Amino acid sequence: FTTLLYTIKFEIMNTLSQRARDINAVEEALLKTGFEKCLASPYHPSENPNGIINLGTAENTICSDLIIPKLESITHITVPELNYFPINGVPEFRKEIGKFLGARTHCDVEMTMDNITVMNGCSSVFCFLAYVIGDPGDHFLLPVPS
Repeated sequence: FTTLLYTIKFEIMNTLSQRARDINAVEEALLKTGFEKCLASPYHPSENPNGIINLGTAENTICSDLIIPKLESITHITVPELNYFPINGVPEFRKEIGKFLGARTHCDVEMTMDNITVMNGCSSVFCFLAYVIGDPGDHFLLPVPS
């Protein structure tokens, strides 16, 4: 069993680019170090104007005023909430996102759940978009951090 795990790890490492293997070999990862610096001195317009703005972690801070009270109001979790959700997101959630975006963006086009897909993080979205709009051999330029 140990030999099998070693073989799998070895084969996976051999499929990575040299750049990824170099990053993996470094003991103190750049992302970890940068994240720790952001936590130690976060930017704040008045309290810490020389602080660090974290651009390396996907954080949705645009609607904290709505999310925090909602999370605080949840008193129980039911079994369906612990299962896998539909691939494009929970219908009720997509419907509420449409209402929220419509109200916040004042868009002329109605945003309905039929044209909203919810995914876990930017990487999943970029992968999905590349698969949907790209053909083999196409290339994409993505800003970093994403």
